[in-house]
Amino acid sequence: MRKLSWKLGMLFFAFVLAIEMVLFVSLYATLVHARIEEEFAQLIARGNSHRNVLE
Repeated sequence: MRKLSWKLGMLFFAFVLAIEMVLFVSLYATLVHARIEEEFAQLIARGNSHRNVLE
């Protein structure tokens, strides 16, 4: 039989690990979305610039 302190320690570890995973996934998704939007805006600006030159 395992000690109660070991079980509580593992429960705490699992809880903290789950919270960290959720936070890291949400941070990653937010950063990826922001980076895609930034690249898209740069491509639009570049396309508009090329359009103005070609006109």
